[in-house]
Amino acid sequence: MASHTDCVQTVRRVYENGQNFSSNERILHLVCHRHSATGKNVLLWTDILAVFRAASHVRSGTDILPFLKGPDSNILEPLCIDTVPGVTLDVVVQDQLGDVEAPLEQELSSNPTSKELSMDALKEALPSPSQDDINKGNHTYLSNPTIPSTLKEQQTIAHDDQLTISSTILETLQSPNANLSLVPQEQYSAASQKFKETMKDAKNGHKDAQAVLGGVTQDYGQALKWYLMAAEQGNAAAQNNVGIIYDGGLGVTRDHDQAIQWYLKAAEQGNAGAQHNIGSMYEKGLGVRQDYSEAMRWYVKAANQRHASAQCNLGFIYNGGLGVARDGEQAMEWYLKSAEQGNAGAKFNIGTMYLGGSGVTQAYSQSMQWYLESAKQGYAAAQFGVGYLFDKGLGVTQDFGSAINWYLMAAKQGFVTAQNSVGFMLERGQGVSRDYGLAMDRGVPQNYFKATELYLKAASQGYANAQLNLGLMYESALGVPQDYSLAMEWYVKASNQGHSFAPLKVGLLYHKGLGVPQDYSLALEWYLKSAERGDATAQCNLGLVLEKGPSESQDYVSAMKWYLIAAEQESAIGQYSVGNLYRWGRGVPQDYSQAMYWYQKAADQGHGDACECLGEMYRIGLGVPQDHHLAMDLYLEAAKQGIVCAMVNIAFMYNNGLGVPQNRSLSMKWYLKAAEQGDAGAQDYVGWRYEEGRIVPQDKAKAMEWYKKSAEQGYGAAKRNIARLEGHE
Repeated sequence: MASHTDCVQTVRRVYENGQNFSSNERILHLVCHRHSATGKNVLLWTDILAVFRAASHVRSGTDILPFLKGPDSNILEPLCIDTVPGVTLDVVVQDQLGDVEAPLEQELSSNPTSKELSMDALKEALPSPSQDDINKGNHTYLSNPTIPSTLKEQQTIAHDDQLTISSTILETLQSPNANLSLVPQEQYSAASQKFKETMKDAKNGHKDAQAVLGGVTQDYGQALKWYLMAAEQGNAAAQNNVGIIYDGGLGVTRDHDQAIQWYLKAAEQGNAGAQHNIGSMYEKGLGVRQDYSEAMRWYVKAANQRHASAQCNLGFIYNGGLGVARDGEQAMEWYLKSAEQGNAGAKFNIGTMYLGGSGVTQAYSQSMQWYLESAKQGYAAAQFGVGYLFDKGLGVTQDFGSAINWYLMAAKQGFVTAQNSVGFMLERGQGVSRDYGLAMDRGVPQNYFKATELYLKAASQGYANAQLNLGLMYESALGVPQDYSLAMEWYVKASNQGHSFAPLKVGLLYHKGLGVPQDYSLALEWYLKSAERGDATAQCNLGLVLEKGPSESQDYVSAMKWYLIAAEQESAIGQYSVGNLYRWGRGVPQDYSQAMYWYQKAADQGHGDACECLGEMYRIGLGVPQDHHLAMDLYLEAAKQGIVCAMVNIAFMYNNGLGVPQNRSLSMKWYLKAAEQGDAGAQDYVGWRYEEGRIVPQDKAKAMEWYKKSAEQGYGAAKRNIARLEGHE
């Protein structure tokens, strides 16, 4: 089950040349990241620089926040700093005149408008890998949680893993989460004195003071030491914090058994965070046997104490039917309780329920309202959701400019679905200005390069859709040199993650021999993978290989099976193909009525070949009474879609006056259309008409030209006509 941290750090800009800042300075919300090595919530320095281009350092009050260091005292990579809950951090920039506002600062501080983004703004917003990295396909990025490609509900956090302090000693130091070395300036003197008193009390065995000191140190070993002293004296908050340290492996070997023991001690004293954490352990089966009923019981205990994350997770359990009957009304009730306390994840989940009509009447406007509330708190999934609604025009006027702005916010936080969506829009020039010129003297619009970079960013984090899209870029030479081998590599990666369409693309490369030796057997294997995952296009391709591939692979019965599966998914190609097999009696007894039925279903979806085949059935009278008028209507519909044999049949109908008055000039017009589209028979016919000169002026040179075009395709009559004109007969 997906988990997501809803930690957001507020920041503002101040200038190095003065301590004062404008009261109107914008407060921005940056989403924190969980550092894989330390387990801490941190701000990435690259994120700060993307918003404040001239940033030199960050401070809380008068304290400069240092870059985090590892156990070896070396600065951790990537550069990051601690978050400070409940405090707005000051990002110090070099000077007011010299600071050029980063392109994303406006986007993060207000609602995006429909103004199109320039490519320069995109380059500033999303740091790019080098062209070499793109060409090699080996660029790596920091891992972030993989997000589903479709919007679905999320738990706000899997664990209530913020280390908390329960203390009456330091009431002046704001919230229980406050870090004593990082307090607002006006409290600094008081904090310093209180800290000395707290240290003295802690050394004298005062459990609350020991709990406080555990929250002060940035050394997990020291934190555990003080928390254990307090926990062993019965301090519930300290017991919960010891559990969190063991649960997360923060400075110690991860130990779920130890974690659950300490959580239970705290929970028995009514600590809501511990009750929530026990619920999460039971839900995931960490340190205990997975038990949704027990998870629910503990979540309820915490939720009844107004624990917002527990309330949200209860909603998630009810709506997902995890260990309980699925109940959308109960889910909505708990989500609303959590949202009333400001929980961004709950707001997102409410928006998702309205989007899908789960437990509530579908209402896109309500979905937008809740997504916006969550998105303004910096919740990446909600920012993606707002972009999605603008992108698809659901509940709002379709607006690609607004869509790409919101996608971009989520993409900046490492939300891979958003990175993929920004890449997709750039590839198609949606929501971006079109005056960006051409790049690298190859006539390639720059948006292809940026799209490729974004696909690579998301693909490198394991997002299957982005891996597929990156493969398409390499296969089609969009923004990168054409490279079938790299296309194959990314298609295989997407396929290995269960993507239904990716194996089809691998199969097509084997089928066509692009970047690999042509191999129908391997193509068949890959088509089968995609077909078994439910992809209708792959099912049709598999049917095609079984129907028309090499003789050793031909199997009409199996071809019909896969065509039918695709047809039942309303695939027009599948329906048309089923009609063909019934018409010709391949793999099934010949049945013109069934052929007509399936052709009609495909034609109703606008399938051109199906329209042509229906016209043929009506012209000849196969399975239906002969009807030249209806046949002509169907041929004309097919011809509109470029079906060449329909053009030939229209010419035939005009030439012979079938369903229409005879008209040799119109007949010639349609034969010429078919000939220009490469039909060998039509080319031979046009050549004959120019040779005999009755419908068009006689022109033997043109006649020879058309005969040669037909003969080049192996058309026997055209070859004989050439020999006759040259006097060889």
